[in-house]
Amino acid sequence: MPDLIAQGPEPAQRWRRAVPDDQPVVLGRAAGVWAVPWDHQVSRRHVRLLWTGQRLRVERLPEGRNPVFVQGKETDRFELS
Repeated sequence: MPDLIAQGPEPAQRWRRAVPDDQPVVLGRAAGVWAVPWDHQVSRRHVRLLWTGQRLRVERLPEGRNPVFVQGKETDRFELS
């Protein structure tokens, strides 16, 4: 199971969470355990993450106002292996 690490400019603005298998999680400023309240470029509910055991699927939510970039290109969804 992979871990996701979020880190802001201050030492207290950091967490590490195990991404659960086959359970979508929402990342955003107001997303409970997956919150990154220090990053104002992230919407309250910005992206949905889904780990399928082999790949991490990332999808920008409709309420995600700012774009998501992968390798310098804007995208609404992508997968990482």
